[in-house]
Amino acid sequence: MEELVIKRSDFEKAKRELKEFSQNEPGEWSLPAVEVTGGILGWGDHKVTGAELNERVEEVQKHLQYLNRTSIKTVKEFENIYKALDELDKSYINVLLGEMEQIRKVSNGVKTNQEYIKKIVEDQKKTLEVLKIFKQKLDTYAHLEDIDKLWNDCQTWKEEIPELSDLVRHVMLTSNSNSGQIEEIGKDIQCHKELLFTAVAETAEKNEATARELTKKIKYAYLIAGSSLGVALAELIIMLSKVL
Repeated sequence: MEELVIKRSDFEKAKRELKEFSQNEPGEWSLPAVEVTGGILGWGDHKVTGAELNERVEEVQKHLQYLNRTSIKTVKEFENIYKALDELDKSYINVLLGEMEQIRKVSNGVKTNQEYIKKIVEDQKKTLEVLKIFKQKLDTYAHLEDIDKLWNDCQTWKEEIPELSDLVRHVMLTSNSNSGQIEEIGKDIQCHKELLFTAVAETAEKNEATARELTKKIKYAYLIAGSSLGVALAELIIMLSKVL
């Protein structure tokens, strides 16, 4: 995480000016009063002269000028307050917000890593449980010779596995070859089937044509013979023609 760096020069300057302004106490001001008595022995009224009036007006003008300068300075100090707050926002608040965002991201990353570490620990526990069960099974064997026998059997199976693989491969090749032959035989049977259907259709068509021709001849014979014998013979001929 990057170190939080704050630009303090402008902020300190504005703060110092505000402090100096706040320490300036306004001075007391009073307008001198004019004489109210006059004449001999002070028994009469004093009449204000133009000079005295001008003096009082001049005093009032000076005070108004002072108030005006104070107002202008107050406005400038408000500007300094704005500058101080703006500098504080730029140099501190925004940086602080950025740092908080980085802290949030780091916190999320730490949380993710904790979940990952927790999963690894759980997997290790499961692995240890499996190993523990396996060790318990080994401890239950009565003789080490049984373990040696199991090992020898495993070695024998290991040697027989390639032979079994070759046998399976040979059977698969033979099966594929037989499949090709069966497919060829199927094609031949289909071809013979089509030829047989064609021959049967042609024979049926010829028989129908022959039957039509014989029927026509029988009709002529019936007309000529005009007897039941002719009809019987005709029917016999038709039946024979259908059989053929």
